[in-house]
Amino acid sequence: MVRQGSVRASPGGCRSRRPLKKSPPPDLDLSERAREPALLVWWLGLGLGLGLVGCGGDRIEIWCTPYEEVFVWEDRDGDGFGSERSIGYVCTPGPDEATNNADCDDTHPSIHPLMDELCDDVDNDCDGLIDEGFPRLPWYVDADGDGFGDPHVATEPACAAPPGSWSRLPGDCDDANDMVFPGAIEICNGEIDDDCDGLWDDNDPGVDPTSYTRWRPDEDGDGYGDDKIVIERCRPPSPGAVEQGGDCDDSSGEIHPDALEVCDHEDNDCDGLIDDDDSSVRSGSQALLWADGDGDGYGDPEQPVWSCWERVGYAVANADDCDDQDPVVNIPRDWFVDLDGDGYGSGPPVGFGCLPPGANLAPNDTDCEPLRAAIHPGASEVCDDGIDQDCDDRIDCDDEGCRIEPVCAGPCVDQVVFGALPLVVVGSTTGASDDSTPGCSASAAEDYTLQWVAPADGDYTVDTLGSSFDTVLSLLDGCGGDELDCNDDFGAGLQSRILFEALEGELFLIVVDGYQSDSGSFVLNLR
Repeated sequence: MVRQGSVRASPGGCRSRRPLKKSPPPDLDLSERAREPALLVWWLGLGLGLGLVGCGGDRIEIWCTPYEEVFVWEDRDGDGFGSERSIGYVCTPGPDEATNNADCDDTHPSIHPLMDELCDDVDNDCDGLIDEGFPRLPWYVDADGDGFGDPHVATEPACAAPPGSWSRLPGDCDDANDMVFPGAIEICNGEIDDDCDGLWDDNDPGVDPTSYTRWRPDEDGDGYGDDKIVIERCRPPSPGAVEQGGDCDDSSGEIHPDALEVCDHEDNDCDGLIDDDDSSVRSGSQALLWADGDGDGYGDPEQPVWSCWERVGYAVANADDCDDQDPVVNIPRDWFVDLDGDGYGSGPPVGFGCLPPGANLAPNDTDCEPLRAAIHPGASEVCDDGIDQDCDDRIDCDDEGCRIEPVCAGPCVDQVVFGALPLVVVGSTTGASDDSTPGCSASAAEDYTLQWVAPADGDYTVDTLGSSFDTVLSLLDGCGGDELDCNDDFGAGLQSRILFEALEGELFLIVVDGYQSDSGSFVLNLR
């Protein structure tokens, strides 16, 4: 064995304390060369000259003084720290030797006194303590991997998680669902407590409003709710509430978006279209009618249509029109001679059909003067010529159309009034004759009489509000007729008012008179 320092020769027992001045060549094996006789003189001379060879001459050993030797221990992992297995004194420690025995695990070079302690359940720095400096906390099993563990399944306190899926955060109320954990967003999903706060759905004030269902009342129980009332919640706010809207009549279970459209003047399927306007109307509720293109009330036999209702210009219940493009030509009829060309015929029929079989023919025989074109049923009556212009067998003032004409007024009438209501007539009784005596007040004053014909059935009012004197009103049934009503003073004023009922075409005389002998300008209001 070669050691640096002095030289020891063995087994001859001769020693030299002279220090080694020069190391032998690195390719010279001194112990082997010393055994060869041919080299013995060279070896002894060189050895003695250098102080390397002992007296025996068979083996060379480099050595050092006891004061220069060190004690070493085995260092198998080469980390500079030895184990408890000692080797002994040496001049210089070898690569597997250390001058200390501080290593607590000589099989791992990462375990020795100068190593930083790690959280790995190992005494990395050989101070007799394991994982010191790291907090030791319990770990909770996190089966669903959402970062929160089951508080009922925990380990002993440790600084590192055991193998598997664990978390230091407890509180997971459902460790089989990775969408359920503390801090998760609470949503409407039945009775699942998403955020593990003990509340769910509508009971949790933190529920995500975007997950709400839009509920609507369904009063008629047809499965469709009223869109005018919408409540957003997780669960139905009241019995019978539904998600589906679109019910346009929540009082009828027969009306909803899935109903059949039928002919009943109702929008059964809530699409905004009614009866024939809705293409989905059930044909079984329609009737077979015929198109009426010219709106004359007669249908085209070539154009049958299914329709809910008979409507002029659209569909009618007959197929009698022989020309649905001309409203004048419709059903076959009798034709009569029109001698004066006024559109009205006379005499016996001369043909039958939709169209006239010849010229100068009319589809009627109502002309009372066949040779006078100005006289026919469509003419206007002249009220003072003694002729029946409109062929209604009434002449002049006997004709209904002449009743409002001044020429046909009675001798007691000062003015005939007509026109759209309300009607205002302004006049004066001053200088007029005294033709009437009202039944509700003594009067010797001048009076003014107006004739008026009711335009329709109804209730009417006539008064003298705005007149300049104390008036008296009376209502008569024509000249010399009975007094129907009378009024002197209306309210606290000097004006008069009469309320009365009338039928269409009924003729009245309205007399404006004065109290005692009073007269002046009047205002007559009729409405």
